[in-house]
Amino acid sequence: MKLAIVSTSDIHAYLCPTDFTQKEMNLPLGLLKVSSFLKNISADEKLYIDNGDFIQGSPLASFVKDKVKTPRILSEFLNELHPLARVLGNHEFNYGVDYLKEAVEASTAPYLAANVLNTDGEPYFGTPYLVKDVGQFKVGIIGLTTQYIPHWENPENIKDFRFISAVEALRHWLPIVQASADFVVVSYHGGFEADPKTEKMLEKPTGENEGYQLLEQFEAIDVLFTGHQHGLYVGQHGKTFYSQPGHKGEYVAVVTLQIDEPTRTITDATIDLHHLTDVTEDLNLKAKVRPLEEQVEKWLDQPIGTVKTDMSITDPNKARLETHPYVTFINAVQSWATGCDISATALFNQKAPGFKGDITMRDIVINYIYTNTLAVLSVSGKDLVEALEQCAAFFTLSDGQITINPNYYIPKPQYYNYDMFSGIDYTFDISKPEGQRVVGLRYKGTPIDLKAPYEIVLNQYRAVGGGNFAMFGPEKIIREYGTDMTELIAQYIKEHPEVEVPAVHNFKVVY
Repeated sequence: MKLAIVSTSDIHAYLCPTDFTQKEMNLPLGLLKVSSFLKNISADEKLYIDNGDFIQGSPLASFVKDKVKTPRILSEFLNELHPLARVLGNHEFNYGVDYLKEAVEASTAPYLAANVLNTDGEPYFGTPYLVKDVGQFKVGIIGLTTQYIPHWENPENIKDFRFISAVEALRHWLPIVQASADFVVVSYHGGFEADPKTEKMLEKPTGENEGYQLLEQFEAIDVLFTGHQHGLYVGQHGKTFYSQPGHKGEYVAVVTLQIDEPTRTITDATIDLHHLTDVTEDLNLKAKVRPLEEQVEKWLDQPIGTVKTDMSITDPNKARLETHPYVTFINAVQSWATGCDISATALFNQKAPGFKGDITMRDIVINYIYTNTLAVLSVSGKDLVEALEQCAAFFTLSDGQITINPNYYIPKPQYYNYDMFSGIDYTFDISKPEGQRVVGLRYKGTPIDLKAPYEIVLNQYRAVGGGNFAMFGPEKIIREYGTDMTELIAQYIKEHPEVEVPAVHNFKVVY
């Protein structure tokens, strides 16, 4: 028997082959193309698993949250692909537990979450694994999620959840599944802390990503699907086949096992990451998605106002070296929304074009790609210095030039972990050792008092310590704001229909 075990991960509600930067695109991504690909897989049996981060993370997902107000329609679209199981991603929690429960209830496939527990220590959604009869044998599937969610998420959204290590959970559940299954698949919404092929550490071992430990410690896993990092990994470690299929449905991971049924053994196997180039859309599913897509496109092109200041970003790396009007504007929106004069934000990736002239919702969501809300923290001057020093580590010197530290783009781009501050004046001197680079730090013309309290507004991810900013945390939050930043930007522009940003030069990077 030939069995195909298939995984997608981090689709982020990209249904159609578009990135929303313009209408009528035909990119090699999206659920409609995944659906076509699945229908054309040749095998005696095939099992499809979605590995999480499905209901959040795109303009379409934002529209569904703000206008449709229920994720049921998204679950129903994924149901059309007949997944055997789904896994919780960290972004499934972004819109609150009630929203998540609606997605779970509308899914025809169970959500497997062996390490996402309730206050009694039991799997919150009741289903840590399932066992599927396939021909004469059984396949067990265990679902796991990154335990690091409390470091990013609004505490209100996860107040009744406990997140334990994927390694700890698998140590408990794997023997139970082995007792009733011939083969074991683990679908883990987390990534690799070390490269499975070279064994080189890819990041500090915080517990966010435990994929390599799963490979090392559990030889009984036949197939390990990972995600979360948006990386492309494929290979074999011992007898375990592993993969990570990127994001937005650009790739589909397929493990094909040739199984001898009488002996219940794998006689041959292949594992591939299939790029959706030359794959056409599933026309039947497209007809069902089309009405929603049309509403989203209309919403994206609604005019909001005009910016009188040119906030175009032509060189994102240069824009991080000194105050840029786009960054000044985003910080101004955060301060306007919260009444807090110290603010920090980031250029989240290398693609943000900035603003110029007339502004639509499409312009806003292209630039501000995350569904962040805001929080105000009370921190010490020492905390501010430590945060700035961590941001200064974003840069390094190479051949006498300031460049980006490779740790911020290998193995995963982390441009969102470099913040630029307003309301304070400072300089990074990259010629100095890390931890000693912040010079000339002042607030309202006065040197920062290391022991004094200061209020700062941050996005929720950073406010709870996301990005390993240990000087922040939920215990320091003094007030929160539930409106999404894309909405706040739109509200600000509507209230200031001709936006002008004053020329500010409050920070620079030198060597």
